[in-house]
Amino acid sequence: MACIISQGDKYKTVIKIALGWARKKLGANVEVVHNDLANCGNSSFARITDILNTAADSVEEGYQRKMIRDVGELFIWILYKDTAYRDVAFWMLKQMFENSEEFKKELALYAKNPEDWYVNVWHRTKEQTKQLRAEGKISECSKSLSEEIFTPPIQHAKLKKYK
Repeated sequence: MACIISQGDKYKTVIKIALGWARKKLGANVEVVHNDLANCGNSSFARITDILNTAADSVEEGYQRKMIRDVGELFIWILYKDTAYRDVAFWMLKQMFENSEEFKKELALYAKNPEDWYVNVWHRTKEQTKQLRAEGKISECSKSLSEEIFTPPIQHAKLKKYK
């Protein structure tokens, strides 16, 4: 049975199209960006890229892992290659490090371990949905109750009932 395309799938399509358009305009295909950053002579950008890759590797959902890496690398590559943005990026980093104790306190409120990241918890609920579908406990178009929490259209519909 075919399921209705979710709003999330529509957003993914829009993001892919926009990212492809931006890459085309910048002349920055995935391989060029990845190779430029892998062979980057600027140690600061190389470290930032390493941190991005470590974070992306910690994402359990394949699509999200790829998008974090692709969008992140493109962003870092633009800052690295475009002198108009490079100075601004370094100034911002300098400001953050000069106020590092303040930033550490603020970030402590929001920073989570990778296993607790929204995207990873959501991924595990999708696995629960697959299991329940395989066992015949829910239909092919239904989601587990745990996954519904991570599905904005479903949550919006539920909240709308209470307004």
